[in-house]
Amino acid sequence: MKKRRPTIPLFQWKLAVNTESTKQIQNHSSSPAYNCECEWCLLWRNQVEELLPDTIKEQLLRIGIDLHRPSELYKFGQDIDNYAIRVIYHLVGKVLSGPIQRIDKGGDKILTYQTVREAPYFSLNVIPENQSLEYCPELNDSSAGDVIIVDFRLDIPK
Repeated sequence: MKKRRPTIPLFQWKLAVNTESTKQIQNHSSSPAYNCECEWCLLWRNQVEELLPDTIKEQLLRIGIDLHRPSELYKFGQDIDNYAIRVIYHLVGKVLSGPIQRIDKGGDKILTYQTVREAPYFSLNVIPENQSLEYCPELNDSSAGDVIIVDFRLDIPK
């Protein structure tokens, strides 16, 4: 008998989530941010509850994502008021519906982020592993679903 996957919304996407497999790939030792103690990972762990919008936080927890242990996290820019960071999580399941994840412009694959809030800036992208160029943890059971990347870009006030 095939295990049922709950359908869980994540902003503009609907996902069929294998919560058990999602929990198994969290905090994977091959993840770039595994046990990272850099200033950005420490800041994230200490402030994630305040940095994420409540609805997104609730949906991620329902999916089974450990908010304090992203797969990847780094600062990619800054302006006079904010630091810009990128945070990536992984889950297991299927993308049932939602915005287009990639646009191919003359051979270049461009991620398309959906703005969740303008200030402080927070955007989100959900993309299956097979459409990504990013690191993904290895999934031993292909019948569990696909590895799906949840990718944030957000500003943290200085």
